[in-house]
Amino acid sequence: MPLEENEKTFMTEDIQRILIVDDEPEFVKTIYRHLRREGFALYSANDGKMAKEEIQNAFAQGLPIQLVITDVLMPRLDGIELLTWIKQIHPEISVIAVSGFADTLLAGKLIRPEMDEYCQKPFTPQEMMLLLERVQEKRRNHEFDHE
Repeated sequence: MPLEENEKTFMTEDIQRILIVDDEPEFVKTIYRHLRREGFALYSANDGKMAKEEIQNAFAQGLPIQLVITDVLMPRLDGIELLTWIKQIHPEISVIAVSGFADTLLAGKLIRPEMDEYCQKPFTPQEMMLLLERVQEKRRNHEFDHE
């Protein structure tokens, strides 16, 4: 299904607004602090249900979330369910999934094609910035995939 013209704009513009979703407050604070220094507008939620509300509120205010960084395993609504909802309702939002699982086999089962990137916790601020750069590049190239 082709993207609407306004969705193309969302996909190709630089990432400015990021939602961080994780049930570990320390992880959220660490990522939030670093990304704030980089100049991003940030939102946070401690589970998928809260994340859906944040996304809907941001869109209603005309300031759409462009990237969600979400933990995979969380209470109430996990990262996989959130990812599925995002790609159905807001396919223009990019998603980076993160997980604390050291078990590579289990982590491999969690990875979905709809994820823009996947990263194991813990990671450094530099690694996070590399992930953001890769997602940004995918977003810039996205308009050419749909023409």
